[in-house]
Amino acid sequence: MNKVRLSDSQIKKIDMTLNIFKCQIGLYESIKNDPIGLDTFFSLNRNPLFDLTGISYFRTGLESDGVIAGGKAVHDHFIQRKHAMKILFEKLSQNKDMTLDEFVVFLVEYGSTVAITKEEHQVVTTRAKNTTDLNYELYEQCGIVIEGLDKMIPF
Repeated sequence: MNKVRLSDSQIKKIDMTLNIFKCQIGLYESIKNDPIGLDTFFSLNRNPLFDLTGISYFRTGLESDGVIAGGKAVHDHFIQRKHAMKILFEKLSQNKDMTLDEFVVFLVEYGSTVAITKEEHQVVTTRAKNTTDLNYELYEQCGIVIEGLDKMIPF
């Protein structure tokens, strides 16, 4: 993992996002048995996660063989943001007082990225639309090799 430090402004943004998510716990709990509402809720909330985790702090430093061979790299969440939001709101529902430090740990575990080629990303994105598999599972199915990724999976 890249040992970059978070700036004060990044920490403030992460803290504000955590507080926004905490304000949504009641809504989450009221719709958690409504699959369509829940899907919409997670879809709407995935973009703030992207805004937070697009910075170098959340880059694992792991690269696919395609990137190592010289392919143009894009940073991909190895756990889709929508799925990460599902896990986050389950955790927030159980721990409404999640601290900033706990949230940052969550973001590292569930919101970090790996470098794959633009072409690999397109294949994974297309395949992800037709499955509930997580991106890291799709990498394997698509023949994308990322040495060390197995050690990053939080479950």
